Amino acid sequence: MTVFEKVRGKRVDVDYESGDHYVSDYLSESELRWNALSVVGEGEPSSEVDPYDAVALGEDAHMVSWIEETGVVASQIADFGNGRVTTFLT
Repeated sequence: MTVFEKVRGKRVDVDYESGDHYVSDYLSESELRWNALSVVGEGEPSSEVDPYDAVALGEDAHMVSWIEETGVVASQIADFGNGRVTTFLT
């Protein structure tokens, strides 16, 4: 099952331990929209639509990656079975 099939019609709400809070909507098999619900730094976007790639890591876990307009690369392990998301930003 693709990540899009897993979350179609649902909002993925991620509240990080750092205090950052985002929601993502998977718009298609190749495009997602993220919105910052927490305060972002000056000049940083609070919302964006980006193309993404994803691969299943098991029944309930996916690796999702996208490049933001600022050039930031986001790589995320979304473990829906355990309700945990780990994100790496480069």
